[in-house]
Amino acid sequence: MKVSKLTLILFLIINLPLISQWLNYNTGNSDIPDNLVYRLALDSKNNIWMSTFEGLAKYDGSSEWLIYDTLNSDIPTNDICALAVDENDLLWSGSGLGYIAFSFDGVKWKLYENEEGQVSHSCASDIEFDYENRPWFATSRFAKYLVNDNWIEVPHAPDIAGFSDVNCVEMDKKDEIWLGTETEGLVSFYNSKLTYYSTKNSDIPSNRIASLAVDSLNNLWLGTKDSRIAKFNKLKDEWTVFDIEKTTLDGTIAQIRVDEKGDIWATAGLSLLHFDGVVWDTLNLDADTSGGAGPYVITDFLFNKFGNIWAITDNGDGLYKYTRNPETSVEESYSEFINVYPNPSKDNITIEIDESIIVNGFQIIDIEGKSVMERNNLQSAPFLIDLKTLHTGSYFIDLKTIDGMTFRKKIVKE
Repeated sequence: MKVSKLTLILFLIINLPLISQWLNYNTGNSDIPDNLVYRLALDSKNNIWMSTFEGLAKYDGSSEWLIYDTLNSDIPTNDICALAVDENDLLWSGSGLGYIAFSFDGVKWKLYENEEGQVSHSCASDIEFDYENRPWFATSRFAKYLVNDNWIEVPHAPDIAGFSDVNCVEMDKKDEIWLGTETEGLVSFYNSKLTYYSTKNSDIPSNRIASLAVDSLNNLWLGTKDSRIAKFNKLKDEWTVFDIEKTTLDGTIAQIRVDEKGDIWATAGLSLLHFDGVVWDTLNLDADTSGGAGPYVITDFLFNKFGNIWAITDNGDGLYKYTRNPETSVEESYSEFINVYPNPSKDNITIEIDESIIVNGFQIIDIEGKSVMERNNLQSAPFLIDLKTLHTGSYFIDLKTIDGMTFRKKIVKE
């Protein structure tokens, strides 16, 4: 067994060369039902789904919010935990009513009660889908999955203290199910057989597993509750361990995800760590933490198909959006259909857009990430924008379409 170990000291990590682009959505400036968001999910239409304790919210990323609660829908509860969307665009969730789950196809809600109607007071912390698109649920009573609407419990060792408490579940590219437990390490389930990985029998750095992800090479990545990230190559039986220092008092790597390029992203306090296979970078969340005791941490994040990052914290401050690569349009393939002139300009700019793209608003952002001008409910293009009130310098203009896309152009005020 081979193990390598690297230490990441966050104040020495090179920051991502991006200006601040975080936007915050809260109950004061949007229709989000609750500022405390538990989990995020993304559907095939690029809608962001949010579970809260005041119901379920869907946001199209541009302007439309849809809220589902027990007063306006057949949703079984407002107390919602884990969220996930399957390959058929069916939304799945765990509920705090007890060990139940429900699904939503956009019209109908379907409830999956605990066997024999028992209530176990367990809220699913994570949901994953296997190669047959069956949902698996991580709970404080180990893991269960649904087959033809019937619950199947994964066999386990309930006599081991802490073993039943599963925090996360992930399936790799060989259809092996991985479970991260609260205190007893990592468990794999394959061909009806359980395999256990703990600090007693492997080089796993911790038995307290908080998050799991699988990369394009089928390496398993895990985050722990004591500030460690590890990569496990099962084929080579090789562990690579990264220690995260100088983060928060909490030290939990709450979420790990793989982006569209195959890069690794992980939470670390109020920062996101990014690994391109060679270099680690850090991206800090511009969150207002003045109103509470803290320390606050990012608890979940995801990427949409335009490259934006959506994130939530345990601070109860709503939803955050980060736009990556501000030098270019989020949809570069459409940039040829947008013309901005004159650029640079001393007073006015004109924006011409192909008739196939319908823009209903824009926002101008300065190099510090602050919004300096915003307009909505625009008429048909071309648009004439008066820049006389802006100081000399560089800006970014976000053009927002009716279908949720955002196009970004750099402009210069002389």
